[in-house]
Amino acid sequence: MWRTPSSLKWLINKRSRFSGALVKLEKTRDELVSKIQELENKASAIRSKLAALDETIRLHEIVIEPTDIRPVKPQSNTYLVPFGQLGRSILKVLREHDGWMTTNEIIRRISHLSEHFQVWDAEYVRRSVRCRLRQLATKGILERKVDASDRGRHDGVTQTLWRLSTVAANPWCYQTDSDLST
Repeated sequence: MWRTPSSLKWLINKRSRFSGALVKLEKTRDELVSKIQELENKASAIRSKLAALDETIRLHEIVIEPTDIRPVKPQSNTYLVPFGQLGRSILKVLREHDGWMTTNEIIRRISHLSEHFQVWDAEYVRRSVRCRLRQLATKGILERKVDASDRGRHDGVTQTLWRLSTVAANPWCYQTDSDLST
């Protein structure tokens, strides 16, 4: 058996990497082309609705030029779940567990409670839940335990632990979901 020369191995390695990069780019391009086609279809449907509205506006007795009406920018910030549901879900999960839980455990248990979590990006869900956990801790509803390094900083490896605060400091601790919705 002969040994592959280093110059040939280098060329094979380069070709393999370029080939992999090309496959990745073509896949991304195909996804973008399908996304562009989907957006074109949506735009076409909106244009036809807009044309119908323009004709209807022109039929009105008060004369208005439809093109003079300024467009309103649609709201792009959509919420993960309806208002208040995230906090109630977190409290419900922590009440059922009755002890320290990591952020990942809380997210896993909340995702089973709501079908809304299945359609969102996992990182967006994680950020939203972490933000709400911090807010509840600031209000004194939750307690937070962070494993800190020798310098007093979070090491980034271990996870923050959460639990309901004690009953004396937190009257919300053992309320039911119906009490929280009022």
